Amino acid sequence: MGRLGARRLFLLAACLGLCGARGALGASFYGESYVELNIIEVSSELSLQLKFQTSKPRGLLFLAAGKNDYCIIELLSGNLRVRVNLGAGKQVLLSEERLRTDDLVWHLVELYYVKNNVSLVIDKHYETTGHITGEVHNLHFQHGIYIAGHGGLDVPYLNGELPNFRGCMEDVLFNQEEILASLRSYPGFKKVYEVSLGCSDEFFAGEDEAINFFSSRSYVTFPEWKVPGEGLLEFALQTGTQQALLLFQSGREGNFVALEIVNGLLRAHVGWSKSNTQLSSFSLVSDDKWHVIQLKFTGSSLALMVDEQGVRTLLPLQSKPFVSEGPLFVGGLNARKGEEVKKLGFASVPKKSARGVSFKGCLRGLEANSEKRALKDALVSKDIAAGCKTRSSDHENPFMTTMENLLRSEVPLSTTVVEAGKPFFQDASSYFLSLSNLEIQEGGRALLEQRHMKVDVESEDLAVPHSQILFKIEEMPLHGFLQLDVSPVQEMEKAFTLLDLRQGKVWYVHDGSEDPRDFFTFSVSSNSKQKMPFYLQGRVPYVFNITVIPVNDPPHLKLPEGNLLLLFENSKKRLTPNIIHVSDPDTDSLSLSFSILGNFNSDAGFLENTNDPGKAINGFTHGDLRDGNIFYVHRGPRNSRILLRASDGELVSNTVVLRVMAVPWGFEVAIRTGVVVQQGGTVLITQSNLSVEVNGEPHEMEIRYAITQPPQFGQIQQQGSSGEWKQAVHEDNIPAEAMFIVRIPPMHGYLRKSLPEEGSLGADEKSPLIFTQQDIDDGNIHYVQIAPEQQHDHFLLDVVSGIQAVNGIEILVDIVPKRIPLEVQNFTVQEGGSKALLEDYLKIPSKYFEGVDCEFVLLKPPQHGYVENSNFPRIKLMKFTRKQVENEAIYYVHDDSEELLDNFTVFANSSELGKQSLPQTLFVTVESVNDEAPVITANNILQVWANSVTEITSGDLCAEDEDSSPQDLIYWVSPPSNGHLALKSFPGQSIQNFTQAQINKGLVVFVHTGAMSGGFNFQVTDGLNFAPRQIFSITARALTISLEVNRGLSIFPGTQVSLASPLATEGCWSLLLCEGSTKPLSSGDLRAVTNDADSTGNRTVTFTVINSPRLGRLVRVNSDNSTEDVSVFTQTLVSERLILYQHVDHENTGWTAEDSFTFTTSSPPAALGPEEFRITISYEITEPGRHSRLLANTGAAVKEGDKVLIGQSNLDASNLLLKLPKSQRSSYEIWFQVISLPHHGTLMVGERNITKGKPNFSQYIVNKFGIIYLHDDSESLADNFTFAVWPNQKSKSATKPKADFLEEMFNITISPVNDQAPALKTKGLRLKVLQGNRLVVGPENLRVEDLDSPPEEIRYMIIRNPNNGFLALAHHPDIPVHHFTQADIDNSRVLFIQDGSPSSGVFYFSVTDGQHRPLYKLFHLDVIPISITLVNLTDLLLPQGQTIVPITNTHLSAMTNGRSPQITYKMTWPLQHGHLLIENQVVISFGQEDLHSGRLSYHMTNLTASGDQLHFSLFTPESNLTGQTLSIRVQPLLRVMSNLTIANRVVYQLRRKDLDATELANRTKSDPQFEVTEPPVHGRLVRRVGRGAEMENATLFTQRDIDQGLLMLNPHANLTGIDMVNDSFTFLLRADHVQPAIGYLPFTIVPPDPLLLQTFIPDVSLLVTSNNLVTSDFSQEKLVVSSGPTVQAETLGKLTQARQQQADPWGRHHGQEPTMDSRASLTRIIWPPNTTDASPQAPTQPRESNYLVIVIVPSAVVVFLLIVTAMTLCIRMLGRRAEKAKPLIKPLTDLETTTPSPRPERSIAVPTVTVTPLLKSSSSPPVSLCRDPLSGQMASPATEPVEKCAPWETWMNLDPDMVKLCRQTNPTLKHNQYWV
Repeated sequence: MGRLGARRLFLLAACLGLCGARGALGASFYGESYVELNIIEVSSELSLQLKFQTSKPRGLLFLAAGKNDYCIIELLSGNLRVRVNLGAGKQVLLSEERLRTDDLVWHLVELYYVKNNVSLVIDKHYETTGHITGEVHNLHFQHGIYIAGHGGLDVPYLNGELPNFRGCMEDVLFNQEEILASLRSYPGFKKVYEVSLGCSDEFFAGEDEAINFFSSRSYVTFPEWKVPGEGLLEFALQTGTQQALLLFQSGREGNFVALEIVNGLLRAHVGWSKSNTQLSSFSLVSDDKWHVIQLKFTGSSLALMVDEQGVRTLLPLQSKPFVSEGPLFVGGLNARKGEEVKKLGFASVPKKSARGVSFKGCLRGLEANSEKRALKDALVSKDIAAGCKTRSSDHENPFMTTMENLLRSEVPLSTTVVEAGKPFFQDASSYFLSLSNLEIQEGGRALLEQRHMKVDVESEDLAVPHSQILFKIEEMPLHGFLQLDVSPVQEMEKAFTLLDLRQGKVWYVHDGSEDPRDFFTFSVSSNSKQKMPFYLQGRVPYVFNITVIPVNDPPHLKLPEGNLLLLFENSKKRLTPNIIHVSDPDTDSLSLSFSILGNFNSDAGFLENTNDPGKAINGFTHGDLRDGNIFYVHRGPRNSRILLRASDGELVSNTVVLRVMAVPWGFEVAIRTGVVVQQGGTVLITQSNLSVEVNGEPHEMEIRYAITQPPQFGQIQQQGSSGEWKQAVHEDNIPAEAMFIVRIPPMHGYLRKSLPEEGSLGADEKSPLIFTQQDIDDGNIHYVQIAPEQQHDHFLLDVVSGIQAVNGIEILVDIVPKRIPLEVQNFTVQEGGSKALLEDYLKIPSKYFEGVDCEFVLLKPPQHGYVENSNFPRIKLMKFTRKQVENEAIYYVHDDSEELLDNFTVFANSSELGKQSLPQTLFVTVESVNDEAPVITANNILQVWANSVTEITSGDLCAEDEDSSPQDLIYWVSPPSNGHLALKSFPGQSIQNFTQAQINKGLVVFVHTGAMSGGFNFQVTDGLNFAPRQIFSITARALTISLEVNRGLSIFPGTQVSLASPLATEGCWSLLLCEGSTKPLSSGDLRAVTNDADSTGNRTVTFTVINSPRLGRLVRVNSDNSTEDVSVFTQTLVSERLILYQHVDHENTGWTAEDSFTFTTSSPPAALGPEEFRITISYEITEPGRHSRLLANTGAAVKEGDKVLIGQSNLDASNLLLKLPKSQRSSYEIWFQVISLPHHGTLMVGERNITKGKPNFSQYIVNKFGIIYLHDDSESLADNFTFAVWPNQKSKSATKPKADFLEEMFNITISPVNDQAPALKTKGLRLKVLQGNRLVVGPENLRVEDLDSPPEEIRYMIIRNPNNGFLALAHHPDIPVHHFTQADIDNSRVLFIQDGSPSSGVFYFSVTDGQHRPLYKLFHLDVIPISITLVNLTDLLLPQGQTIVPITNTHLSAMTNGRSPQITYKMTWPLQHGHLLIENQVVISFGQEDLHSGRLSYHMTNLTASGDQLHFSLFTPESNLTGQTLSIRVQPLLRVMSNLTIANRVVYQLRRKDLDATELANRTKSDPQFEVTEPPVHGRLVRRVGRGAEMENATLFTQRDIDQGLLMLNPHANLTGIDMVNDSFTFLLRADHVQPAIGYLPFTIVPPDPLLLQTFIPDVSLLVTSNNLVTSDFSQEKLVVSSGPTVQAETLGKLTQARQQQADPWGRHHGQEPTMDSRASLTRIIWPPNTTDASPQAPTQPRESNYLVIVIVPSAVVVFLLIVTAMTLCIRMLGRRAEKAKPLIKPLTDLETTTPSPRPERSIAVPTVTVTPLLKSSSSPPVSLCRDPLSGQMASPATEPVEKCAPWETWMNLDPDMVKLCRQTNPTLKHNQYWV
């Protein structure tokens, strides 16, 4: 099967869950979710089990899709329906009507198709079966398997709307394979779209539960919002999002209704018949608080209400009604709808942005036309959750609380318009102001003049100066700002006067954006103390439009795929807009061109145009780039670069640098099918027969094929340019000496060259297998297959013959299949019919099985039919032959059941060849026959209102038929007894029949007349079959009305107007609020309801006034904001707060008065009798916004250090006289007493200051003269004073009473004067930014403070722009700005956008408060370049004997500081001895995530190599790092002694514990061989020859040599002046069937120890010091101190010398001698050999028992004493010369037996005691106690060899200073201590 087949099998197993189940956790499907298995399923049977739970009555559960065969399981009206076509026609199964499965509980569904029988089982108890008749074949599902949705599959049997499933599923088994075991997608095999693990809580959310939108892609869709006449949407939201799309409802012909958030405010849109109307609210909603939203849309108007504030606009007249179409999107859009909406130009849906546009926050209480829409009603959802955590401290319902506030509020509904200059009130205000659009260039500045805002009614007529007509900006422009040269107070209030307009102090500055329009809204008022008309009271909003004239901006050039262009050497590559992208929003792309800058090196390559190939160009157009005409042609060096710049004809763009890197070619034959030609005929060879793949990216080069060996029985011809055919064949035979070089070896096998003297050699990529034509002729070249289940293989050769060479010859290898390749095809049969099993259904396509007769065996027979031989009908077959199939004698017969799906499994068997196929399943789709009668699924009692017209829905009356559509189901009815049936379009015309389709579309109505109960008889037919006759019952009930709320009204009295006032003679009754106080009635004050709860919004309740109020009147606010008296009004007007009570009779109103009116209530035919509505009028009433009980206590405003007059308009308490009887009022007057004086100023009456001693003044003084407040010029912003006020009898002195007085506070607002200059508070104006990144410029980077000016008035101006980027504001990050404020900085709204260049920069700016001299500063911008850092590059070690090793982040890891963390590794040079693999697929590039997950591995294919090298480069979209190498080494399977120490000039025998390859020997069943590649530097590696003492240099030895003790180290280092030297030797370790591996043995050479060497070497060593005894435990190889207070262990010194890897495997530098650590001790422990690790092949020594140790230790003590005695005698005989002593130095090999011997061995328990004398000086070179015999041999022949050492000579070398330290007396022995 091979590598590719194995991979496909693995992926298929993973798709079906064969690689391990994750448990039945379930999966959530959200309405657009689905799972697709891209497998071709063929079977004769079918089984399916799945569990699901949902609340949706419709949805697709399962689909097996073929061209003709199919199996569909779906929910329909809460019941299950199965539709199948298994080759014998359609078949439908329907569950029982009572078995509803949309109840949100788990249901188990099982579907089986076996032997022509289809059965549907629900919850193990309810079964529905069917029988398929006719011709049935194997089921063939070519399009795959689908769960919960069809994924956009377009096949005929999916006609109509088939919504995706929404709910949870688990345990989905199709043909016994788990589908949902893994929710991971596998490209090309399995697709999992928007499915999550587990069952989501949102499916169980309650009706009142909020929806949490938490991502930029969140959205929910609900059924369409129908607005035939009018529509109302209501909901509450909580968000902090400044810009998002909230709602979108599409309609027919491109119409739409939308609601979005723009800059924290709501904006509604209506697109209708090519007109687009916008309506903006002025209430902020993005404040993380709950707000109640109402959007009302009628045929003539659009209204939007946010909490208490509402706006409304009129819509253009339309000839066609608005018809909704499609779902209602809430919170966002899906991808498809998002592309449509981008064309509409919404601010929240940018055209060029890839960001999400979704709303982030919470939404609850959604109602569409008063119908609740909760999560259970959702069709599709994405990234949402049920429930929200509000920030409110209490748990009140925000919707209800806000609505109650609305009901209690008296603020009238405000309005806005879309036509500039036209307010809603159609009165004098319509002629007061006319507006003209302002035209301005893009990014420019224009003066707003009087001609733009012309006041037609002269202000002189009103006696108001121009300076008192105030224009206040309500909504600032979106694409610029207004620059006002006005007073600070006006600038703070964003206002200017008519005089400012005339004097040229108002400017509009555009921000340079590309939007062609801008606008701002404003109101007009007067600050005159006189009473102004309504249109001068600031209550009429206006819109001023601004037209932007576009200005050409320079293009912007960027490289989306990075600045590196990769292509093959000497090839060419097409440049596309994906590589070079230019953007210019104000220039057509066809007008853009590109220029090539700099000294372009044409020797390295050039750009060419396909219209003139081969010619280098210096420029090209965007059209040529878009059409693919521009290529880069490579030649010469691998690395070069291109400098590009774009132009629009006027301006040029930034410059970009595109680096070019050429990589080597790599060819591979992809297709080589061969051709079949008739004898004497011709055949065309196309790319489908022969094609070549190239490594890496696609290329544009032409591939040429060179024929190296012509065909033997024909010719290869090529068609010329004129159409004639020419000879392209090489006539010459290939000579015998022609040489073949294998460039690419076979994938599924290998080539073997068989020669008697050389054996077999495999293909080696580093040293390719080379053979000649003679080798081929001699039959020595063989192909050996190693990968199973493969039918084809190939390899690539180069041919060299003399001076001619042909490269890239592909050799194709045909492999005879091991199994019969059986392919099956599904088929369709009619219900109860039969069908022949044709050759196409059971196909064996391989040419190797042509003509081979085989038999087909049924492994699993059909479930709803059988297979028969037409010659022997009705006999079920279990096997048949191939010839019978070819003769069309084998048939599938359906069993006439209602099952629409069947399958059977078959395999092919050839006894002649001894081969079989894999089992294959054929699926049979059954076409159903209309033999089913209609079934009544709904017949419910219809509830109607008396004398009404009611629609009959499918929930009231419904019939279904498994084999008939709704339009084919006809109802025949008898005349109803209490009314008649009609169509909705003609309700007066009675009908006697109708269809189910008309019911489903809502076209059938019942018109009630007569009796309250009745009905009609009906019968349903599909044209052939009839359902039983049934009765449809209808009941009617009467309508009632009740007064639910009659709470009355409380109102503060209005202000009296004197007849002498100018306003009194102008007929102010036409103006609301001209005189008197008004308050609207709400549904909280007056509400009547009916018992028709289902039609609350459509039923009208009317109030008729019988007796009008005495002290006021009832008025109605019309749509144009005019008012009129009203005596009849509706509940809707009350609920919309359009009915008002106005208090007008002041003469008969005292401090408190009562008023009322009497009314009746009706909603035909229901009515109520007279009721009284009470109204309380009192100064005691507390209303929102009123903080005083006086007629006037308005406060005052004054400039800092100035004074202000407080008059009657500010302070008036004359209404306190109303508390007195009318007869006494003239004898009293009002007096004030200041209780608390102002804090920052003085009160004066005339020339007298009001003090604590004289705190009184009267209302008369206030009215006639007023009182003055004088500010003390401090920096305060507010002041106040507290006063008491009371009526005082004129005849008595003004004294504050102890009671009956009113105490209030008078507030004073102080406008500051700017007299302080701003100061810079930031030190070091500098910002560090990552290359190409954006960064917020915050107050920590730039801060200026001014005590007199708020941050909004501290303005910055950029004098010189940054040279490496630009500054922008957060809401327009792509538009450079030159002006901003300190408030923008403080609120993190100022950004620096770095342009990607590596250079740092600066910008020069000024800052001012508008009054003082500007401050000029320089701001530095430091750029941190983007780079890639290789944090880990560790050699990859491949264990010897293995071929695959994973490459992880421990070997290779990188990091980048760029914005994109994605790092890609690309191989720059092919591996010599292996491949890189990811999931068994050869790759040349990989990502960092592959290293972290461990998916990447190295596979060594050449087992003669000991290592490899991976050359690679690293890339990110922003940077790259080239020229990196990862070394791959084979790690030897070997144990090496790590701390081997040997004595200088003493031959050391290497043993197994030093060098052990036993494990390698056991695994390979061979004797490992060591080939010395680098000998020791300070000695020789020798081998003993035979049994004698003869030695020879050892360059090649085996593990057996080591085990037999034949290998020696003979060190001869120069240790003059040093204590030790490090050395090693390097070798190549080989064994059978594994790779060689490089290893080395390190060792340390130290001076010899004569006292140690002359003693025997036991397995227990002792070290005796002056105060303790140290023993060695050889079982653990640790030092153990027997006793003594101090533990002392002397160890060998640390090695301080290392070799470099290239020079010496142990790291020694050439020409440098090793040194030893100065702390090294001369006393050492000699460790015994570790006998426990010996292999059975090695010689072993007998172990001694512990008893021997106990016996021998005391004996050793005796020996020690004897040695000491001998040493003492030697010291006494210093002057005497002893006999010639035996040599002190004995070979170590003499002390240990390496081979079995009958000689008795020395006990291993006897310890060795060594006494080491202290040398004279530590600084002098060490003095050897006894000379090495070898050193004597190296001296001159005249030198006398010293082979003995007198005892006294060792002590003569002692340092005198050390002798002083020796003890002169014997110390006391302790326990277990002995004298030595």
